[in-house]
Amino acid sequence: MCVSWLNHLLLSGLSVRNFNDGDDADGYVVGIKYNLGDKAAKLPVWTVGGGLRVPLNSTFRLDKDGRLVLMKNPSGITLWSSNTSTLGVQKASLLDNGNLVLLSSKNEVLWESFSSPTNTLLPGQSLHYPQTLRAPSTRSISSYYNFVISQTGELKLVWEHNVTYWRSHFSSNEARFDSDGVLGLYDDGNKVVWSVSPKDYGDPSVTFRHLRIDRDGNLRIYSWDNVSHTWKAVWQAVQDQCDVFGSCGLYSVCGYNSSGSICDCLYSDSLEWGISSSAADSGGSGCKKWWIWGIVGCIQAC
Repeated sequence: MCVSWLNHLLLSGLSVRNFNDGDDADGYVVGIKYNLGDKAAKLPVWTVGGGLRVPLNSTFRLDKDGRLVLMKNPSGITLWSSNTSTLGVQKASLLDNGNLVLLSSKNEVLWESFSSPTNTLLPGQSLHYPQTLRAPSTRSISSYYNFVISQTGELKLVWEHNVTYWRSHFSSNEARFDSDGVLGLYDDGNKVVWSVSPKDYGDPSVTFRHLRIDRDGNLRIYSWDNVSHTWKAVWQAVQDQCDVFGSCGLYSVCGYNSSGSICDCLYSDSLEWGISSSAADSGGSGCKKWWIWGIVGCIQAC
């Protein structure tokens, strides 16, 4: 397998780390992450199978038939494949823009990770119908939040494919995240028909950016701050986190304190379960309502 290693992006194997930082300790994922030398910067930007978890010592490889495969060991079961066995793949390469590609003998791109994004767009990456970005899972529960380009070409944030809580109100065939941090809709002539810009637009000190849908259901543009060594949100789609549908979960209400929006249980006798503030990557899991049946009966969650 031929892989081009980069200064800023790294193709990471199973033995490197759990991308969810311990949120689920029952497995590992294979993916592409920043390799800036700072631990805080090493965010995953693409994962195999949308974050498919596998045990330690599993295998990710390019087979002789031209498929990238993720195999569970010791059973040898194939959990994911690029389905490229008939395309004449000769090698794999990680490009400078973070795109993992499978190439022919003439270096033609036959398959690319950019065509199957997970929760992030990198500079230069496009989104076409029916591609979507799906927020990361929480506690092994698949997220309900998606960033989509609809069949009509409109950008939307949706909950469970049927509740839209943010939209671009303009339509086109292609959405693209550019290197200057601009998210735009482009027509067939590559003309911008709609766009949003980050608050640090035009800042020459910013060299790394990405667009991501977070666990809390909000869409944000991030820039790497070389001074504070953190990823800073420089734009977000939904300004008021309480306007994100279901952001606090079941039996919960979204309110405000001095630091911003906060989740709380709707009922005073609810059992708090996973409630947290609305910071990125901390989507609320909701509360549980408990009922006591009879004098010495059981306690049942509903």
